[in-house]
Amino acid sequence: PPDTPLRQFVIAVSPGYADDGTIFLGSRQGDIYKSTARGDEGTWEKISNVPVGTLPDPAVRVEIDPVLGIRSLLLHPQYPERPELYVSTGAGVFHSLDGGSTWTPTGPTEVGMLSMSPEYATDGTVYAGTGHGLSVTRDSGATWSLVDGAPFAATSDIEAVAVAPDGSVFVSVLGKGLYRSTDGGRTFDETGTGLIAENKLIADF
Repeated sequence: PPDTPLRQFVIAVSPGYADDGTIFLGSRQGDIYKSTARGDEGTWEKISNVPVGTLPDPAVRVEIDPVLGIRSLLLHPQYPERPELYVSTGAGVFHSLDGGSTWTPTGPTEVGMLSMSPEYATDGTVYAGTGHGLSVTRDSGATWSLVDGAPFAATSDIEAVAVAPDGSVFVSVLGKGLYRSTDGGRTFDETGTGLIAENKLIADF
């Protein structure tokens, strides 16, 4: 995108990319960019901005706090027929129903790593891993709750979360290791225990 030197982006590609050529970018400054021409030069448009928390003075050359800015950017599995998106930032989770033009706060009010169920169109499920546990919505962002019954505490620092195509949920917990759920995030068991034994952490940077 023009006028965006030295910016780091989160990238989300449309599920219908083969036909619509759409790519979204989210910046550390909260800007949302979109290209409908496969990202070719000159095709990017800034479509909106979401709150990201308090950033340093842009005139001062300092490192931006990694918990600020856009951390996750998700598209509805049936985009563009369903122009629904989620982003997470240092100011919380936001939801858009108009292709990213406008955003409404939803979910945890702290930075969260997001992952969407492959069956979102029918189950409305999105997970948000935060510094204070794993939250989930099962009604397309209308309500959120902490995952109950997990072997990790509600105060656990979630380093990463991902949903597999078969619906399995993987959660990396700081200091504890990797957990897997095969029942839609209702119960979790340890997995990959050899990783934590070797002092390896699955994390998003």
